[in-house]
Amino acid sequence: MMHIRQRIRRGWRRARGREAGAVSIEFAILAPTFIFFSMLVLELSIVLFGESLLDNAVADSARLIRTGQAQKNSADASKFKQQVCARLPAIINCTKLSVHVKTFTDFASINSPEVDKDTFKTNPYNHGGPQDIVLVRAFYPYKPITPFMRWFFTNTEHESTDDDGNAYTDDVWLIHAAAVFRSEPF
Repeated sequence: MMHIRQRIRRGWRRARGREAGAVSIEFAILAPTFIFFSMLVLELSIVLFGESLLDNAVADSARLIRTGQAQKNSADASKFKQQVCARLPAIINCTKLSVHVKTFTDFASINSPEVDKDTFKTNPYNHGGPQDIVLVRAFYPYKPITPFMRWFFTNTEHESTDDDGNAYTDDVWLIHAAAVFRSEPF
């Protein structure tokens, strides 16, 4: 009986002293977590950067309506969308961008309807006149780069078409920007 205990203790001491391969095992355990969080930070950075770019473009373009320049130049929905797109870098695909411009009688009546896949099918545009309250909103469907991030970074569906012209629905992260203001008395 004593002999077996001594053998177990000796074997345990020998095994405890060996560390060959420990770094590989630790890396195998920690690497997936590190890669996951690195990709999470990358995707979140892209989304926040895109929101900042879109917010600045909407604010700058909304100034055209607020000062009456859009009304004097007879801007329509496509011209105004071009103004927003001109202020965006190439990383945002303007063909997927949806811009909505609506007027309201007072600030209390401003409503923000639910955003769904049908939001991208229309681009309502009513820039109003002097002293009108205007809401300018822009939506951009961002499709995450890494497939497993789509589980975490999607909040709506977007209808798209592939290269062959076939329609499909894709889960996307909706990047959104808005500006609300009262037009100047131009």
